[in-house]
Amino acid sequence: WFHTYILAPHPNIFYFKQGEMKMVEFVTVKEDEVKFGDNNFFEIASKKAVTDEGEKPFISITRGYYKDGKDKKFTKVISIPHDGETLKKVVDVLDSFVA
Repeated sequence: WFHTYILAPHPNIFYFKQGEMKMVEFVTVKEDEVKFGDNNFFEIASKKAVTDEGEKPFISITRGYYKDGKDKKFTKVISIPHDGETLKKVVDVLDSFVA
């Protein structure tokens, strides 16, 4: 369910589930950055979406760039469930592309 709100402009937003409105808080557990090109980067983070019903951990990979060389601007994001099996499969596929 968190795929629908991952691009929210601030960490606390609402989502709808079965006609109810719920509050979601995003917590960043760990993050790292990979710079490439002149002013581009990937931000790779372990996060969790927290509601009153529980937590859903996920990995987010966000692509962005530095506007004017200093301000981070985020353009695209993908989230991967942090369930071990799915994450391992994604890592294995990415690893198969490395020569």
